[in-house]
Amino acid sequence: MRASFLFAVLVGIAMGIAAAILAPTYLGPYLPEAIGPKYESIEGTVQAKLMRGEELLLTVDTPQGAVLVTFKSKASEIDMLVSQGDLITIGLKKYAPFVHDPPITRVRKSKGAPAAVPEARAVPETPKAAKQPPAPPASPKQAAPAPEDTPPAAVVAPAAVLPDEPTPTGPTNTPAP
Repeated sequence: MRASFLFAVLVGIAMGIAAAILAPTYLGPYLPEAIGPKYESIEGTVQAKLMRGEELLLTVDTPQGAVLVTFKSKASEIDMLVSQGDLITIGLKKYAPFVHDPPITRVRKSKGAPAAVPEARAVPETPKAAKQPPAPPASPKQAAPAPEDTPPAAVVAPAAVLPDEPTPTGPTNTPAP
């Protein structure tokens, strides 16, 4: 009786310690700010940016020192948002030189960067100079058009291969030789 009670107490203590360590990591995004993890806002300038495979690396210069920030989730979106020279504010529990996937609370664009990316527009085609129709060929050797007058070949998908249809076995209407 006494051994099972002691075992239950020790298991309860171990579960409490594990929950205190792991809960903020896994449950933090789902908790309200009042009871969620507390972050210190650290502001710095992005000195370098590198997209390596599926992860984004940012070197951020802060008043506390340089920070290498690694983003694995939403790396492509952050890559589009943040540019070199931008002022970025990230939330950290405390300063650390290497951090993974911290929350970004603010991004201020540098003065030299454009405010918005212009929309992609189609480039209008310029009218080509009207060409004189080519003269009729004088001999059969000149029947092929010149290479510069030949329009580019269209890309054609291969035709579907259909099973062979049976040939008729009855008499045909071909003349005998």
